[in-house]
Amino acid sequence: MSTVETSWRIVHTLQEFGEAGVTELANELNIPKTTVYTHLATLREQGYVLKRESGYALGLQLLLLGEGIRNKNLLYNAGRAEVENLARKSGEYVHLTTVEDGELIYLHNARGENAVGEKHFRQKFEDPGHFHTMASGKAILAFLPEEQITEIINKSSLPHETERTITDEKELRETLATIRERGFALNDQEEIMGTCAVGAPIFNGDSVIGAVSMTKPTSRMSDENIYKTVPETVMRTANAIEANVQFLKKER
Repeated sequence: MSTVETSWRIVHTLQEFGEAGVTELANELNIPKTTVYTHLATLREQGYVLKRESGYALGLQLLLLGEGIRNKNLLYNAGRAEVENLARKSGEYVHLTTVEDGELIYLHNARGENAVGEKHFRQKFEDPGHFHTMASGKAILAFLPEEQITEIINKSSLPHETERTITDEKELRETLATIRERGFALNDQEEIMGTCAVGAPIFNGDSVIGAVSMTKPTSRMSDENIYKTVPETVMRTANAIEANVQFLKKER
């Protein structure tokens, strides 16, 4: 297990640095250079790491691995077309998010013709962000088992993103209760000032497996939109994805 752990520590460090040499990796990870070199050699043999003139970098074989995993994912297959359809109709950014091992994972984004924040949302595939700052994150968090909610809150420590971010656990839990009552979650400039989002949970039976959300600039989000029109649209999409999940399960 320690050998596998070391390899993945090297992979994650290369992801963070972009490119690094043996000495740099050894110093960062506090392990011998000979150990780093041995692991890099194995990763190169598998095509996961490339040797360049100035150091080592991750190879695109990891992209193929990730795409293969996503293409077999039930929620991705059930939700991709629905997300793209909503983005096309609304003109905004629409997101499909799931949770795995207590971590948010972005499965798919679709960009409508009037959407804003393209670079930011592309980066979400590498760093999804925090449950408590996002509409999709809160939509999922509200319906997780209580022990998992507590674990996620304790792990994140509810960091501050904007002046509107919920950083108090009591307030967050009250917000989660409201989400459970009305069936949708809001991100009212809690992650980025000037943008709002509405998210709705997606269920497989009684278990929440993800969320769909729509992001809009505040200039296009009136009270009617944020509390009624957009939530109704997003919840309809979530319901359609839930139906697709059941159809796909029968086909498998």
